[in-house]
Amino acid sequence: MSKLYVNEIVEANAGAGVAIPGHVIQVVQSNYTTLVTNSTQNATIASGVKQSITPKSTSSKILIMCDVSVGKNSSNSYGELLIYKDGSSLIQMENSILYTGTTDQNYNRVPITYLDSPSTTSSVEYEIYFKKEAASGSMYVNPDSGRSTITLMEIAG
Repeated sequence: MSKLYVNEIVEANAGAGVAIPGHVIQVVQSNYTTLVTNSTQNATIASGVKQSITPKSTSSKILIMCDVSVGKNSSNSYGELLIYKDGSSLIQMENSILYTGTTDQNYNRVPITYLDSPSTTSSVEYEIYFKKEAASGSMYVNPDSGRSTITLMEIAG
């Protein structure tokens, strides 16, 4: 088995960067505590949980990781979380906010992980939206002083 010992790796062309496929190039993260309410059946609204990243290469992947604080005020409330990319729906997390039982108030943390291939070196914004599907009650992001987090990791392609 061969070994390679180096003290420093320097990019050949200034500004091009050194990318090793599968390795993390950059990480950005934001935390949100603002309460957002959705009381309209079948309405999809922005949660305010968002983050932008500017990929260094068109072959990069973006790993989206979110931890969203959600809640409801009625035993009949349920809905879904969606990831939007640059203002358009990227993926819908089916039944991600599904509640059962008779408890009126129910708060949960919903983890979301998704790998995107934006194929650009322009800034890309990812935002969590949520949809209330039941006729009664309200759905919330960051209820009861909750906090949601979104982390974006650029992975070298």
